[in-house]
Amino acid sequence: MTQQKLILTCFLLLCLVSTFFIAVSRTFAATGTSSPTDFNGDGKVDFNDVILFVDAYISFNHGQQYNHACDLNGDGKIDFTDVTLFINAYIAYTQTLSGH
Repeated sequence: MTQQKLILTCFLLLCLVSTFFIAVSRTFAATGTSSPTDFNGDGKVDFNDVILFVDAYISFNHGQQYNHACDLNGDGKIDFTDVTLFINAYIAYTQTLSGH
């Protein structure tokens, strides 16, 4: 497994685990809070947004369609920097909802 695939796998696992625990303690509700990681614009950050980001990351890195919304630092590419920004924004958003 390449380092990139390992990082992406770990990221997905982290997202799944955090989504499960937050969903158990609360439902995802925007409560007026917006996040740059709400890629589908439904007012919550959930696994659907993770899927959109991972799809954009994989597509960009295989020369396919570029999703501007997933380029979180605006440098014209979706790379490890965006993965890091996404993880941080996702965790911050979910912690806001869980009251931590």
